[in-house]
Amino acid sequence: MKNIKVIFVCGFLLLSAVVGVLYLLRKRFPTSLTGQQQNTVLGPFSFVITLYAFLLGFTVVNLWQTFDQADRTAAKEAETAGVLYLLTDSFPGSQTARQTLIHYVESVAQDEWPAMAGGNIAPKTEALYIKVWKEVRGLVPTSAKEQAIYAELLAKLGNLTDYRRDRILLIDGSIPSIMWWSILFGGLLLFVGLYYLGTGTRDQIVIDIIVLGMLFITLYLAVEFNSPFTGDLRVSPRAFQFIGEKMMQVQGGWQ
Repeated sequence: MKNIKVIFVCGFLLLSAVVGVLYLLRKRFPTSLTGQQQNTVLGPFSFVITLYAFLLGFTVVNLWQTFDQADRTAAKEAETAGVLYLLTDSFPGSQTARQTLIHYVESVAQDEWPAMAGGNIAPKTEALYIKVWKEVRGLVPTSAKEQAIYAELLAKLGNLTDYRRDRILLIDGSIPSIMWWSILFGGLLLFVGLYYLGTGTRDQIVIDIIVLGMLFITLYLAVEFNSPFTGDLRVSPRAFQFIGEKMMQVQGGWQ
């Protein structure tokens, strides 16, 4: 994450600004709640904070699982393309199909990965994917052994389609808009609650920094994990790069 320093500095400045605004609001518009009233409100407020923390935790865990799923799906897609490359070696005249598989794997890493960062797929990669289907289905088995391998080829081709579809469906993230609005509204309620329960002391400033700091960190993780192929935390195309290199080296099997 080459931008981690910039992100840390921006996050620190934003946190300082929010804490500063909260401090100035308490000074300029002090709350009319007495100490006893604040203690009375503290119980319900703690319950609300617990619910909000659960919502944030659930969101981040769900997004992490989606991120991990995207990583595993990409690896399985690349591995399936590699298996297809090996299986096609059993057929005479399969050089075109094998070259198309190489170009497909290279295009996913070089063309489609940057396109996915913008929420799209690469037309070149899509065209190569369709060509892979045509070339593999065009192979003609001439023996019982080749017929068995051909059946496995078609099964793997179906797996490639499934993995590619799943990868594309994960481009736009998995958290609906209503969830994001709920998180933002909960953050606003948290800010208001800190304002009304603040004591105006230096100790309160430390508490504000801790609570709001954890809130910002969790929101940052949620935003980063929401789109597995964009941002600083994103799935790498290393599986396709690795398989592409092996395809170039193979001579009847992985070297």
